[in-house]
Amino acid sequence: MYKKTGFGEAALFGAALIWGTGFVAQSLGSDTLSPFTYNGVRNVIGSVTLLIFLRLFNKKRGGTPGWRQYLPILKGGAVCGFLLFCAANLQQISISWVDENGQKALVGKIGFLTSLYIVLVPVLGLLFGKKTRQMMWLGVMIALIGAYLLTDLSQGLSLGTADALALVCALMYAFQIIAIDHYAPGVDPVRLAFVQFSICGALSLVCGLLFEGPTLHDIYLTRWPLLYAGVLSSGVAYTLQVVGQKHCRPPLASLIMSLESVVSAVSGYLVLHEQLSLKQLAGCALMLGAVLLCELTPKGGKKANDTAA
Repeated sequence: MYKKTGFGEAALFGAALIWGTGFVAQSLGSDTLSPFTYNGVRNVIGSVTLLIFLRLFNKKRGGTPGWRQYLPILKGGAVCGFLLFCAANLQQISISWVDENGQKALVGKIGFLTSLYIVLVPVLGLLFGKKTRQMMWLGVMIALIGAYLLTDLSQGLSLGTADALALVCALMYAFQIIAIDHYAPGVDPVRLAFVQFSICGALSLVCGLLFEGPTLHDIYLTRWPLLYAGVLSSGVAYTLQVVGQKHCRPPLASLIMSLESVVSAVSGYLVLHEQLSLKQLAGCALMLGAVLLCELTPKGGKKANDTAA
């Protein structure tokens, strides 16, 4: 099932790189646009990006599939799109949440709670009958410690409303990763991603119109963050995720994609001149080490490869 593992891992590394460097665009966008509107517009841009790609390279990709071939694409895209809608908007809402004391949620804390999908993916995999290698569990635990060190949790781990939303967000991201693992192998990944963005974008825009009252002026003011997030973070990175997961098992995929937080910290240091403490550097090293540990450990033969992640 997972034949081109190296290719899949490279695609997932690419997704993590784009998501990590795109954190600034997401942060800037949240200053002007409300969560549903921001995610709606960025996913519509992502859909248009993929539509242009499909139009330009349609013949090289074998032409337009018949309606029977589209049914699994529509089904898988609808499921993945709904889960992405839930996860992305829960994350954006939790980041912009202001409590009764006027305090915004800690971005670092929200980032750590969201990264719990690293653990949730293999746990949920067990519920669906998918075993995970012992070395993978060790890598997951090391990555989780690294995520803890990397993020700012100076105010502790007490849970508020924003934190609870982030935990549900992590669960939705875990389900989305598992859903892509289920649907991606049998369909065209670019068309699956296109349907996923279209569903997520449409649902987000409807919620934005109902609950947020966006204006074209606000969207125009946020055009550059939206273009970056729409074309690269959505159109390119999420497509790389779908392509990568065709050839890579969910637990390892979630580990690789979690490197987004490492890339975000490093890019913040290089571009925004943010400081990286020794604790954060240690967190980066642990997360990278966890991925390398799972990458370089022998899988144990063909039979083990067929049942273990």
